Amino acid sequence: GGGGSGGTAIRTYNTTELGATASITIGSGGSGGGGNSKGSTGGTSSFVPAGTGTTLQGNGGEGGYALQTDGYRSAMHGDGGTAVNGEMNARGEAGEQGNTSAYDGTVLRVTGGRGGNSMFGYGGNKLVIGSGGATNGNSGTNGGGGSGCGIYGQNTTRTGGNGGGGIIVIFEYA
Repeated sequence: GGGGSGGTAIRTYNTTELGATASITIGSGGSGGGGNSKGSTGGTSSFVPAGTGTTLQGNGGEGGYALQTDGYRSAMHGDGGTAVNGEMNARGEAGEQGNTSAYDGTVLRVTGGRGGNSMFGYGGNKLVIGSGGATNGNSGTNGGGGSGCGIYGQNTTRTGGNGGGGIIVIFEYA
């Protein structure tokens, strides 16, 4: 299944709250899972002002779940990350569930779910694989979740796409 995107926190600071500097941490994107392994959760992005203002935090999205071993259960999506301390907190978009089906009891087709979109980036594109193909999932950008992998009639393991790294955007008003 596709991974969820990261959460977004938005806040306005005055000069006393902001202070002269700020500490910024950019969370890394989660890694796509392979085989029967779930993808990892993305890292946390944070903005810590030096003044009296509160710390903003956007948490990474959850990795998508792997296909179950019986080949007939869909690969579940990962949930979007949360955000805290913003004047506006937006939960990240969940990824899309992957789909599996069997034809004539012998050919397995796995369609990787799309990764969740973030406020500033896109999730990895959904994968639909033609006859006899297999490919790794697509990566997300700017906090977007990675897509699940796609397999058709292959006895092989592929990996879901990686999530996009976090992003912090600062606007200065004079």
